[in-house]
Amino acid sequence: MLRFSGDDQFVDTFAQRFADHTGKLVSTRAHVVALQLVVELAHHYGLRPVDTITEEQALDPYPTLNRWADMAWVRCRIRRVSASRLYDTAREYSLISGRLAPYTTDLSVARRAFRRARNDETLAALVAHNSEDVFDAVGMKDAVDASVSNLKNRRAELMARLSGFSKCAKEQGHHAIFLTFTTPSRFHSVHRNGNQNQNWLEAGKPSVRDAQQWLVKTFNNIRKKADKEGIKPYGFRFAEPHHDGTPHWHAVLFMTLADIKTYIKICRHYMLADSGNEPGARQHRFKVVFIDPRKGDAVAYCSKYVAKNIDGFAVGNDHEAGKRAKSIETAARVDAWKSDNRIRQFQQLGGPSVQAWREFRRVREPLEQDNQMLQDLTPEQHFALENVRMAANAGDWQAFCCAMGGVQVRRNDQTVRVSYGIPEAMQMLCDEDGVLKHKPRGRTQFGDMASDRPMGLMFSQVFILTRAKDWLITSKEKWEAACQKTMEGINEQFEVLKAEKAYAFMEYEEFEQMRLHAICDHESRVWLLYPDTERLAGPPLGCEPHGGGLDPCH
Repeated sequence: MLRFSGDDQFVDTFAQRFADHTGKLVSTRAHVVALQLVVELAHHYGLRPVDTITEEQALDPYPTLNRWADMAWVRCRIRRVSASRLYDTAREYSLISGRLAPYTTDLSVARRAFRRARNDETLAALVAHNSEDVFDAVGMKDAVDASVSNLKNRRAELMARLSGFSKCAKEQGHHAIFLTFTTPSRFHSVHRNGNQNQNWLEAGKPSVRDAQQWLVKTFNNIRKKADKEGIKPYGFRFAEPHHDGTPHWHAVLFMTLADIKTYIKICRHYMLADSGNEPGARQHRFKVVFIDPRKGDAVAYCSKYVAKNIDGFAVGNDHEAGKRAKSIETAARVDAWKSDNRIRQFQQLGGPSVQAWREFRRVREPLEQDNQMLQDLTPEQHFALENVRMAANAGDWQAFCCAMGGVQVRRNDQTVRVSYGIPEAMQMLCDEDGVLKHKPRGRTQFGDMASDRPMGLMFSQVFILTRAKDWLITSKEKWEAACQKTMEGINEQFEVLKAEKAYAFMEYEEFEQMRLHAICDHESRVWLLYPDTERLAGPPLGCEPHGGGLDPCH
């Protein structure tokens, strides 16, 4: 029996038993039959495998079987499903509400905090080092803290990009609107007073993920219709929970005043297309606020929504969670809610690629025009490329948008595009031994093809490598042992050289080489070095006693 509320020891034991059982099925049954049995068993325990075996899985069942036979993978699957099932159960019993526990349960918050602490311990015990140089290393905890996984860095980057969009809008005469998208009442489990919502019960108790999917589908319809009308808004959308955990979206968008009127009509049409006549739908389903620049720009208006859903920095009270709820405390509840239901909180709408922005921020040094890879670029092209790099390095999202072609430029028309993988021509760069420095995409530990990862940037058929090193992740103990082994090997080499008096031999060889490139002036008793291998005019090399003296000019 699988208990979704079990502790880590229980989960580890169950995952190991499931993985061992899968291994036995693989060794005793035909692989396609084994895959069917494993999928049925996973369904029995509620682990949510694929509903049907795809044609690709039937032809190559090994990657899927390898996953279910791996204890660590099964454990991760159990934890993910457990968090979701526990959350759904809490909503079913009305344990999540503004009166009891806003956004999520106290148990979920505690589990999330415990998991974060365990992750920090794990990261602190790991080291990432260059595959070619074991001494080129960084602690995984330091690497994560320096990335956007750090809440402060994530908030700072979001605010920088939002500020850049606001400046672009001001420069182009665009206006800002703040939109709120809410799901129909059947997705809300409880009312403000804590009583269960009858519409939710009659609808079959839809989950938080069902509500999120409804918002995604509806917003996609809005986006497609707006695109047909030639409206290209840009900005951000934020997902956050109601007091009962039901998601709703906010969005700050920039566009022309004429486009705003049409866009609002499109939004209202699609938001009210589903259950638009139910009580309160026209008042709450879709709301619009015109941001008055005289009272404050979009950055000031949205800063609290960004901070409230990340770390609660400088927000104050969270009125959605309750009258006296502090945002710095409820931010942890929002984080647990997002994790349990796998909600994407922030999404950029329009504008250039943020991945290109992050890749360029890896290129700290100027791109010199005499670089061998950039020699075919015209001065104008080199200026355009360097302009993008400088904007990204300066953290100036407005300048980056302009350098990439504008806030409304299509992805394929942007100045620079992210390259996933390395071009074939670049693959031919070899080291002295003729071994490829950068290997093509390989396979995962389970046997299927690994996903492409960003390796560089493409500009006018020119590839710019941004990830020149292959990093290996290992434990600190193994890394320290590898460093010690390397140092022992170096010490052994020095001991051998010392024992064979190789240093004296090397000095003698160097002395003889110097004599071949020098002339002795016997009378002046000096040696004169000359750089060329061809002999200068004068007496032959060898310092014969009767050789004539050299002219000092020589």
